[in-house]
Amino acid sequence: MTPTPTADELNALLCQADPMGTGCAQDAGTQDEYWTQARDAAEAIAAGTPARQALVQAFEEAFWPGCLQGDRAQAALQRVLDAPAPQPGAR
Repeated sequence: MTPTPTADELNALLCQADPMGTGCAQDAGTQDEYWTQARDAAEAIAAGTPARQALVQAFEEAFWPGCLQGDRAQAALQRVLDAPAPQPGAR
């Protein structure tokens, strides 16, 4: 993930990782499933909040406290955090 990802970059990563198991990675009609969380996390990261903390906070505000604590959700969150920065022109 880039040091300061855009909401669109985060949304794409979140949809691919699908931490809440919504199935959005397989359903083209739900590719914006995590856009609100992506926007909120991107704004927090830009303001200096560490990425993991920003993502957890955005998800807990949208879903419920502890929603990312399960093994599946933690693995998905780690995939988002470990994602390489997009290549220029790859958007």
